[in-house]
This record gives sequence, structure tokens and C-alpha cells, in this order.
Amino acid sequence: MRLPGLVGIASAAVLTAGCYTYTDVQTGTSMPADTFVRVELTDVGTTNVTKAIGPYVLMLDGPLETSGSNGVSMRITSLRRRGEGETRWTGDQITLAREDIRYIHQRSLSRGRTIAAATGFIGGGLGLLYIIAKAAGLVSGTPMRPPTPPGT
Repeated sequence: MRLPGLVGIASAAVLTAGCYTYTDVQTGTSMPADTFVRVELTDVGTTNVTKAIGPYVLMLDGPLETSGSNGVSMRITSLRRRGEGETRWTGDQITLAREDIRYIHQRSLSRGRTIAAATGFIGGGLGLLYIIAKAAGLVSGTPMRPPTPPGT
């Protein structure tokens, strides 16, 4: 695979992963379906979701199905339990009443961070390729000129 192809694949990977920020949204605010959110649960919410997804859940991530003044319905893509790290989830749908929700945060792409990460990643990759090519003798570091004949 040629260098432009590798750079293109690396760029796509960084931009797909991206860097995100979370912005507070007032509970009860209506948001479009498929808006990616992080929901922090109240103690009541943690108790109420126990039957559906197990105990000690503090935070849920995933796209919204519906939202409004009564609460939200969402598909869970990851969750965090008390004393544990993040756990990936299967996309199960859950409905949360307003009393279950402590905070809602809306995820959005941070263009500045993503560009900085992509630039660093691509620059580092190109630098590494150059070092490997130099070590393999594929790059001499000087322009190609024919050798000077002896005795000239």
C-alpha cells in the first residue's frame, strides 16, 4: 500500500474516533432522536433501573429515542457502575422518568481537539515512516546526483 493510502486510512480512523465534549442540557429539554447523550442517574434512578440492567448504575451513554418534560427514552451503548469502569452495552432501550435523571449531557464533536489529534497522529506517522525508510536506505537525505568521477 502506498503512503497516500496509509495517510488516508489513518486520517479516516482519527476523524471517525474524534474527540468529543459533553455539554450540560437542562432536564426536560426536548432533543432530536439519535442525539448522543450521557445521563447521570439519581439514587432513585439507580434503584429504578436495577431490574432492567442490574445494580449500582450511575451513568448511561447512548442515542436518544425520545425526550421531553417527562423524561427520556434511549438505547444504551455503555454504562458505568459504582466502583467500576465503563462497560459496553448492546443497545437495549430504556425509559427514564425525570426523577431518575440527575444530569443530561449532550455529546458533540470537538473540531479543535480532533484536528489537533489528527495532525499529531499523521505527523507522527509520517515521521516514523521517514525514519524507517532512512534506516532501510530508501531515503538518503541528499538530492540524487551522479557520483563525481575519480581524478576530476
